[in-house]
Amino acid sequence: MKYLLLLLLPYLIMVVVNEVSRWRQPGVFKYKGGVTYGVSIPAINPSEGDPDRCTWRCHDDTEYCLNHHVEHPPAEWLKGAYFGIIRLLAGTGAYGLSNVLLLGAGWPFMMLLLLIGVVRMRRKIKSLRYE
Repeated sequence: MKYLLLLLLPYLIMVVVNEVSRWRQPGVFKYKGGVTYGVSIPAINPSEGDPDRCTWRCHDDTEYCLNHHVEHPPAEWLKGAYFGIIRLLAGTGAYGLSNVLLLGAGWPFMMLLLLIGVVRMRRKIKSLRYE
């Protein structure tokens, strides 16, 4: 039961943070030229680039975000790993589905298995100490 709680807790925290962050977002996004977006759905960002904050442009064009929003650019090896994962997911033909399966379900499940392994090893070490 506690392992199930360990599996579900990160998802619960993610949902709570996502829902709470909606309260802080403005109802209307105003951009240069008087164009407004998001009047009816405040949580949806426009696809236009905005140098002051991240929008969907950052999701679709990560280089735009790196150039306008990131103070200290990441190391080249990290950028290579990040873009490698993006290419891997896009290469499946179903980017959204593979993203959810790998990063939304697969990665947390793997982390849970590793955590269970660490807990078991610590218990074994503890039992060996007191024998």
